[in-house]
Amino acid sequence: MTRRILLLIAIVVLACQTDEFPPAEQANQSVVRDVPDPKVVIFVMDGPRYQDSFGDPSHVHVEDIWTQLRPLGTICSNFRNSSLTMTVSGHANMLTGVWQYLNNEGLERPQQPTLFEYYRKATGAPQTDAVLVGGKPKLGACAYSTHPAYGAAYGALADISNPTDLATYDRLINLLDTNAPRLVVASFSQLDQKGHTGVWSQYVRQMEIVDSLAALTWNYLQSDPDYSNQTYMFITADHGRHDDAHGGFQNHGDTCWGCQQVIFLALGPDVRQNYEVTNLHTQRDVCTTIGEILGFETPYTNGLAMAEIFNQISTGIDDSGGLFDAAYQVGECDAARSAARTQRALRARGPHDGRALAHRRGIVDPRARASPRASGQRDRGKLRADGGGEAAVAGTRDGGRDSGRCSPLGARGHRRNPARCVSPGEGGLSVMATYDRYGCSIARTGLLTIA
Repeated sequence: MTRRILLLIAIVVLACQTDEFPPAEQANQSVVRDVPDPKVVIFVMDGPRYQDSFGDPSHVHVEDIWTQLRPLGTICSNFRNSSLTMTVSGHANMLTGVWQYLNNEGLERPQQPTLFEYYRKATGAPQTDAVLVGGKPKLGACAYSTHPAYGAAYGALADISNPTDLATYDRLINLLDTNAPRLVVASFSQLDQKGHTGVWSQYVRQMEIVDSLAALTWNYLQSDPDYSNQTYMFITADHGRHDDAHGGFQNHGDTCWGCQQVIFLALGPDVRQNYEVTNLHTQRDVCTTIGEILGFETPYTNGLAMAEIFNQISTGIDDSGGLFDAAYQVGECDAARSAARTQRALRARGPHDGRALAHRRGIVDPRARASPRASGQRDRGKLRADGGGEAAVAGTRDGGRDSGRCSPLGARGHRRNPARCVSPGEGGLSVMATYDRYGCSIARTGLLTIA
């Protein structure tokens, strides 16, 4: 009797792909969204310990994030820094998608390109469109890499000498309001500095301040016409802090669980709301995911696209055993092109009222307002185009007029249901491919036949 086991080995399958599948479409772990002119803000809380923040059942020190923002997005509760758990390396992990072991005084740069360089080289964007703002001058090492094909010419606009987290926030809002950059990394460093004092009350108080600033930042983005409903915000950390078994919250830098486990919350259009991902993800995945959101290649990264954080389109594959998980490789085809691009499509925007957040902690920013700028105040002259094409539809059925077809001449799904086709591969490895109505591959999944 033969058992077929679904495996999450789509990448391997693609590497071994034969000509039995239509050549126009190749599946990948794309998370490209149907959002015009998307933008990304990475909000980095420097060094909160997971057990004191997202992992604290009371969430008393991240109350605004947990009560106001967490219901709007997806948290990853198994998100890690598995390299050097220090400030420079932690930031560089996310920006390059490669584990970094850099001098923590900012004396060396990563050898692999950063997100800033990928973005600017691919798009021709000016330096003002890629911003790094923070409170530690050593973070300048993360503004660009030493890679010979990238480097300083494609680096970020770095403003990293702000003396306090409030000053960092002020500068962040000023840059957003002045230049409307598409790629922003904002690092709030005073939290780490307060942790190093070893004074618990100072450490958690600063965490509460940065918590409020995170909520204010999201509120500003949703009140600004350049950012509202088209901006993804990732709230995360560069590292944690020692757990109690390894010295406590004052320091960090080793491989203990307290140092490696870090917070992660994703917000934005098409991000699943009030959802939790428990699969392991690492800081390396941030670079890959953002590259796909903004539509540029990140060829030197080792990370994976965080597909689970987005609303999914079902491929119709039975996952009752939980083996396929949420790593769907869903796509859409542009009907006007025979060689259409694979991408994901499904918008799930919710209304945001843009009202200023009043914080009981006494941090209220009157600039977080809903009033839009006057028309024509700033015209950045960027082309903005909605993506076209036909999204895949859920619910394949076997047989019946609504089912798709499989044949040696190619596969094609029905307008209401995709086609699932299995083709033999080498060494007992077969491939289940799912096609939409245009004959474009939506997903490929490995099937390992075990006698």
